Amino acid sequence: RSDSVLSDMSGMRVLRILRLLRILRVLRVIRFISELKKVVYLIIGSLPSFFWAMVLLTLLIYILAVFFTQLVADSFSPQDATSEHWSELNRFFGSTLTSCLTLYKAVSGGVDWEEISTPVIEHISPFVGAIFIMYSLFAVLVLLNLVTGVFVDGAMR
Repeated sequence: RSDSVLSDMSGMRVLRILRLLRILRVLRVIRFISELKKVVYLIIGSLPSFFWAMVLLTLLIYILAVFFTQLVADSFSPQDATSEHWSELNRFFGSTLTSCLTLYKAVSGGVDWEEISTPVIEHISPFVGAIFIMYSLFAVLVLLNLVTGVFVDGAMR
């Protein structure tokens, strides 16, 4: 019985030590408060530019979503509604909202752009597939790097 009491007491000591370690973690964070303030000010200062970059990205996504949705709708007749090709394209571009989500996923890494562009190239047109690839390149290389540049510019000021 005395062994179990000793083991319970040593368990309590371990818990007390862990509580002390939590307090030490808070003390470490206090060192970085000035750096944290700088980061918060940077984010707040960059919000207007970030907002307009996101508006530009949203407009680009919406315009191309309407374009791709209309192309898919025009490319298939009602008799094709049961075909395998239609279901594949309908999954990505069946409605404007679905197209917006697909285009966002293509830029953010949610879906590989090849998975989206292959059915477009094979079943609609290679030219339309090239438009999708150009969108992906523009959105990733230009717009998202623009957002990064906004934050870097804010840090330099």
